[in-house]
Amino acid sequence: MQGSIKKTFSTGQIEELKQYIADIDRRAFGLTKSQYGRLCFDFAESKGITHKFNKEKRAAGRDFIEAFMKESKLTLRKPEATSVARLMAFNKINVGKFFDVLKDLRNAHFFQAANIYNADETGFSTVPTRTPKVISPIGNRRVIKLKSAERGTTVTSVCTISAAGNFVPLFFIFPRMNPSFMVGAPPGSEGVAHESGWMTAEKFINYLHHFAKFAHPRKDNPVLMIMDNHASHVTLEAIQYCRDNFIFLLGLPAHTSHKLQPLDVAFYSPLKNAYNSCWDDFMVNNPGCTISIRELASIAGKAYLQVANARTAIKAFEATGIEPFNQAIFNEEDFAPAQTTDMPIETVESDAFPTSDGPQVIRSTDIPSELVENVTVPTSADS
Repeated sequence: MQGSIKKTFSTGQIEELKQYIADIDRRAFGLTKSQYGRLCFDFAESKGITHKFNKEKRAAGRDFIEAFMKESKLTLRKPEATSVARLMAFNKINVGKFFDVLKDLRNAHFFQAANIYNADETGFSTVPTRTPKVISPIGNRRVIKLKSAERGTTVTSVCTISAAGNFVPLFFIFPRMNPSFMVGAPPGSEGVAHESGWMTAEKFINYLHHFAKFAHPRKDNPVLMIMDNHASHVTLEAIQYCRDNFIFLLGLPAHTSHKLQPLDVAFYSPLKNAYNSCWDDFMVNNPGCTISIRELASIAGKAYLQVANARTAIKAFEATGIEPFNQAIFNEEDFAPAQTTDMPIETVESDAFPTSDGPQVIRSTDIPSELVENVTVPTSADS
């Protein structure tokens, strides 16, 4: 099967694929085998290479991936269950590795606070999960609060903040699109549609274009984007767009966003509280009306503008140790829940490809150091 790899890709193309894997791995993103299969397919298609990959699934096959893994010295790891992993992943070693990569990037590219961003998706529902408490006479055991509907529709919104206190306008993903959906949204906001209402690889490219309009990344003004390791963030097209446009992606270690992600640490809680209050105000001022996705951007926008202030963003980055850079921000008490495993999530080497399509993550174990060094600079920087 090793010959099949070389029949499909040239030596130079194989090395280029290895660079993509090195880039993804170094920045704390992990690829599942399904994602890797799609990456190989997209790579071949983008290069106009004749291949025998599955065009219906738009992915390389199991045998091809297994052979490439052996040649490239890749391994599989299977993440722990989320509730356990959240406790175990936030340990000194995993957090230390994140800060090591962050420090290397900062030293190499001299990012100022205004060029360090955190972006993340959050959902707004037409029926909030929490409603404000209401005042009721003592002794009244049954208090009724009208809901907009029994079941809600969720719209995804990407929030983006910088360490200097700047906010990129919201990016909404609706389950369907109508120009009226954006009425009342914060100025500069953008809306797109996907039937799921969630972030996808295609919509992430749309978001990157939206982000670039406001962040203005360029060769003499590169930007750092810190995000979680969602599958849509590590496609070939996204990686190439970021390289070409001087956007450096840095992934958060799995299950550490509650401590390391500025948006999670200091912004989302007040945002959701404000959204619930604005939702409640709408229901009081419009008795008998139900809230649909036509009103959602307006209500979310009001809440967003209430809490999107420079002080909150600056404090959020400070609390995570990202800016100002402070890798000693966390103490022994912060790491206490993970004391049973002060080590990275185990990497399991395997010669046999797993039969399930579970969330095993492909990681590089012996990629040449010069490849890892090269991928920290956008490819267009030398042009």
